[in-house]
Amino acid sequence: MPNSKRYFAEIFSLTVACASILASQQSDTTKTFLLDPIVVTATKVEIARSLATPSISVISSEALRDERQKSVLSLISQRVPGVFIAERGVMGFGVATKAGNLSIRGVGGDPTAGVLMLIDGRPQFMGLMGHPLPDSYLMSSAERVEIIRGPSSLLYGSNAMGGVINVITRRPQAPGVEGDASASYGTFNSSQLNANLRYSNEQYNSVVSVSKEQTDGQRLSSEFDISSGYAKAGMRFNENFGLNIDGSYSHFITDDPGPTSNPRLDSNWYNINRGYAGAGIDNTFARFDGSARFIYNFGKHTIYDGFLSHDFSSAFIIYENFHLFEQNTITTGIDYKQYGGDAKNTKSGFNFGEFSENQLGVYMNVQQTFSSEITANAGIRIDHSEQFGDELIPQAGISYRALESTSVRASVAKGFRAPTIRELYLFPAPTNNLKPERMWNYEIGVTHILDNIASFDVTLFQSEGSNIIQLISFGPNGYRNSGSFKFRGIEFSARTVFDKSFRGEASYGYTDVGNFTLSMPQHKMFISGTYLYSLFTGTVSLQYVSKIYGADRMVNRLPDYALLSLRVSADVMKNIRFSVSGENLFDKEYQIIYQYPMPGRTFFVGANVSF
Repeated sequence: MPNSKRYFAEIFSLTVACASILASQQSDTTKTFLLDPIVVTATKVEIARSLATPSISVISSEALRDERQKSVLSLISQRVPGVFIAERGVMGFGVATKAGNLSIRGVGGDPTAGVLMLIDGRPQFMGLMGHPLPDSYLMSSAERVEIIRGPSSLLYGSNAMGGVINVITRRPQAPGVEGDASASYGTFNSSQLNANLRYSNEQYNSVVSVSKEQTDGQRLSSEFDISSGYAKAGMRFNENFGLNIDGSYSHFITDDPGPTSNPRLDSNWYNINRGYAGAGIDNTFARFDGSARFIYNFGKHTIYDGFLSHDFSSAFIIYENFHLFEQNTITTGIDYKQYGGDAKNTKSGFNFGEFSENQLGVYMNVQQTFSSEITANAGIRIDHSEQFGDELIPQAGISYRALESTSVRASVAKGFRAPTIRELYLFPAPTNNLKPERMWNYEIGVTHILDNIASFDVTLFQSEGSNIIQLISFGPNGYRNSGSFKFRGIEFSARTVFDKSFRGEASYGYTDVGNFTLSMPQHKMFISGTYLYSLFTGTVSLQYVSKIYGADRMVNRLPDYALLSLRVSADVMKNIRFSVSGENLFDKEYQIIYQYPMPGRTFFVGANVSF
């Protein structure tokens, strides 16, 4: 503990020094600087990102539009410091071989049960396995994405120990009917088709999205094929109440080609059906606002070895924001979750059984702004599980606007994760006496705007965890609460805009994860520049990844890699855009999963029509 205090004393000194340097740059007090105007909602309270005490990254609608051939999570992994996802091919993650494992600051798990996925604030995970399926999230239905880097268990309970990713879906931009459709084709016989239709009037709005993606893959038996649909509708009853409903369904088939040392030449297929449905009633009054929501996720998984499962997760969530005093918000909430399912092997006849778990959480968070310069918040949650008992989860933070252009923030938060049904009762080593994982996260950061043309954000963090669940051996009772960890790192991001003709973006993350090195690079850098000239838009980007391993304890180190990408688009008519893109233009040989080589050069051509 003394070492931790000394480390954070050094962090605090460094951050104060950074703030002082930035403050010294401000000599002309007549200039008006605006801190980042982006308003985020993943905290359940609308707040400017620069005033939020957690570290929050945002993937904009422009980035999603310009990178349609990527998945949502691939784009996040590329651009957001401290976030990384394990990929194995040109398209699609699959459900095995660590593909799709997602970590935030080294926390996530294998598979990802420590990062919570949300769609418009609604939790999404598989009831039996306890983790999301990355292939279920449509790029075509996403408007923007908010990523909280660090524990969010205060608001979301278990599964949010490492952070949350909130996919905010598209909505109509103007009254009447509007829509768009896009198509692309590329290397390895890869294709994408997307279509969106939106309608709105004074009281009603609706969105329908459909998507079809497929590829032959860069290796034998690495095919991927998915069809997805999403729909939502909203209605305002009056100025105080509104109803919204939404739902999605995906069906995909994917093959696992196996490691290069033992390729799987037979058809090792996975047939997956995933869906969810939700409904909510929102309320808005002068002194309070909030929502009551119900969410139901379901899925069916059929695998080549005979495994068959049906799973579900349901949640009932109520929260309310009270604005009783000037610049004060008190958020109270309660959520109830039930999840589970059944599994068996149709070839061997073995029946794993039917399982379910229940969790109940109650929380309160108080946020207060003082003199428009200091924003502080503190909250506590009590989470009750029928199996693990009660968990107390506190969180606190403060943000100080040192100048109109500079803000400094600091926070401390606890995160936790309950063992999944898979870990407790299924495979590969069922262990029914596991305890929840716990973590404390400490961080401090600085945000600065330079002459309204550039913004910078620096964050230093340390996370300390216990009761980490590790697979020790295969067979009964093979998992153990055997590990503890101490992760630390630095995250940097910057954006710039010049004369509306050029915009740039850069990020860098250094993450020291000790011996927990599986699919978590120590260094990750991204830089891109976009130039607009007449009808043409060109974007060049470079991603660099260093010190990445195929296993924990620094085993199976994979080669460092740098990936250069280029995209050129042309608005040939007001509502028609054509594009050409290429990735990995250096034709770099690299792996993210051990013995699963990634594609070399890939190219796509595409078109988008809007109305």
